[in-house]
Amino acid sequence: MESMDGIPKGFADEFIKRNQKFRCLRAVNGAVLSYAPSLYLLKGELLLAREDFDLIVVNIDETDLMDESLRYKKTTLRDADGQISRVIPNVADLATLYERPILQNQRIYLLRLIEAIYYDRVLLPRFRHEFFGSSTPIGDYTQIMSPQASADPMRTHAAEIEYFRSVLREMLTRFANHVGPSRVLLVHHPHYLHLEIAPPDKRYNQILASILREEANSSGVQYYSGLAEVDELPADEASILFLWPEDPFSHLTTEGYQRYGARIAAYLDDTSEALIGP
Repeated sequence: MESMDGIPKGFADEFIKRNQKFRCLRAVNGAVLSYAPSLYLLKGELLLAREDFDLIVVNIDETDLMDESLRYKKTTLRDADGQISRVIPNVADLATLYERPILQNQRIYLLRLIEAIYYDRVLLPRFRHEFFGSSTPIGDYTQIMSPQASADPMRTHAAEIEYFRSVLREMLTRFANHVGPSRVLLVHHPHYLHLEIAPPDKRYNQILASILREEANSSGVQYYSGLAEVDELPADEASILFLWPEDPFSHLTTEGYQRYGARIAAYLDDTSEALIGP
């Protein structure tokens, strides 16, 4: 079984517990550094080339929609048939990643300070402008979550949505070609601002969930949304599950991931008894 994008430990534990009759069952975490279907696709196919898997679980995060266009589109390479073959880290991302170890090698405090100021205020903005056309840091909250905050995302973010759909569709198709569509499960959990307790004027739309459901249906793969289990939770209980407001991207807490993972395992148990072969 292949578990993509850091599906939480609660999923593997619960799934294996529910399927103890399969003595050789194991879960492989195929997580990638960032969230985006193009990266899941390439990491997944690397793992699939090494061994066979019975089930592929892909977790799509609310940030994935814009990450594809903002972070990876310009450095995604395609083969002669137009299929994704590689995603190259862009220089701006690499420079940000290497900043800390480079500065730590400078032992003189004053020089380290000068280098840090130059790095943050001159060098990185140049890289960003060269690769993205703007010196503004890529991936800030307002950029990443702008489709969910839009009153009409199909109008305001048409190009980004279409590009995300195309990459998602390719990922699902290629994974389904490896294991069969019924053995691919697309999963998704909501942002805190999707919940009923969110202020009405700040509540997010369901554009990503709609895209995932439509593409899953079109590709014939399975789809699980965690919204129903948390939509009407009171604020005190929701705060146990979501890193909100300290994390504006609303990732889950350890407890949240455990519950989310357990619900995914329960979904598979309820709907797909024949997923794992003898």
